[in-house]
Amino acid sequence: MLDGTIVNIALPQAQIALDMDDHLRQWVVTAYGFALASPCAGLASAGWELILCRALQGVFALITSARHASDAMSEAVRTV
Repeated sequence: MLDGTIVNIALPQAQIALDMDDHLRQWVVTAYGFALASPCAGLASAGWELILCRALQGVFALITSARHASDAMSEAVRTV
């Protein structure tokens, strides 16, 4: 939780320093969350922990695919 908070606090300055657009900024947050969920699944010592970590991976995958679909839809609307 604390790491996520630190990322969210530091990200606006990193976005400016690295000249990232909002799309890339969202990828930083999503990739960070997915990267945390993967080792969680590998280190699970109980069935419920594995299920929870895999659910987190699914949530981050959903966020990623929803973001991609939103970007594709926006691009399609701009070309019409």
